[in-house]
Amino acid sequence: MQNIVSKQTAIALRNAGFPQPPSVEHGQSWYSCHDEVFYIESAFHKTGISPYQWFACYPAYAPTATEILPHFSVPHLLWYDDEKQWCCTHVYYSATELDEVFAHENPAEAVAAAWLAYNRNK
Repeated sequence: MQNIVSKQTAIALRNAGFPQPPSVEHGQSWYSCHDEVFYIESAFHKTGISPYQWFACYPAYAPTATEILPHFSVPHLLWYDDEKQWCCTHVYYSATELDEVFAHENPAEAVAAAWLAYNRNK
């Protein structure tokens, strides 16, 4: 199972300015406006074309945690805690600070929540 964000989170990321790939490529996941998720497999799908030509409607890219992490201007960490949750915060986090730790069962959702909050505060 691939750990991608939910459709709701993918749309929130897109609307908040998270970069959408310029072309549909092997290994990507996209949500269509028809509540469908498409995992792009090069053996079955034509790749290298614009998402707006590939989909019949306005698509939303569904990134993984590792695809979101490079898009922070301040480095962030992702770890698995003792409560069986994935957690994300910036690398300068300390228990004495009031920094927020974003936790979720899905690592992509934890990192996306941190990215959305970080970019909302900019």
